[in-house]
Amino acid sequence: MLDEQYNSQWRREGTIKKFYGRRKFIWQEVIATSVDLGISPEQTAEKIDRWRITERKPSISLRNLNDTLSAIAKAQTAPLWGDRHVDLLRY
Repeated sequence: MLDEQYNSQWRREGTIKKFYGRRKFIWQEVIATSVDLGISPEQTAEKIDRWRITERKPSISLRNLNDTLSAIAKAQTAPLWGDRHVDLLRY
């Protein structure tokens, strides 16, 4: 919502910019997955967190998850949880 209203002006301060950059691809994935699965963003975030903790041994950090999602976006490959994120429904 802040990006839509203010573009990048709201996140020019160093700490905000750093936090935003470390979570950008996670929240983008939450929104896209929520739309694909027809569930709330909160439910989607819970499913991603369950996947992150239970499926990955050792569990993947939020920073590593963001970096993974960033690499997928840049390579324009299939989503991490399969076509239209359906694999995430298991969690």
